[in-house]
Amino acid sequence: MAGAVARVRAIRQLLSSGLTVDDLVSRAHRFDLLAEDPPRRCCAADSGPETFAPVVSARLAALDAEIARLTALRNELARLAATGDADGPGED
Repeated sequence: MAGAVARVRAIRQLLSSGLTVDDLVSRAHRFDLLAEDPPRRCCAADSGPETFAPVVSARLAALDAEIARLTALRNELARLAATGDADGPGED
């Protein structure tokens, strides 16, 4: 029972850190390692293809792409607001 509780805690922490359920599914077989007492930590020396490191790197890349997309949208809206073009085309 304690092991199951530790796994749920680890999963909740990973989800609250920004990983998705789909991210975690690919590493479900590693949850027991996260539930060890003391829990294993990911580090650069343990960053093989079966660890969470590739999943975390992919999620960071996805977040960076989304931040860039939202920043571009924000900049375009700010430009429209600053130039007075925010009313849209053809509206006077």
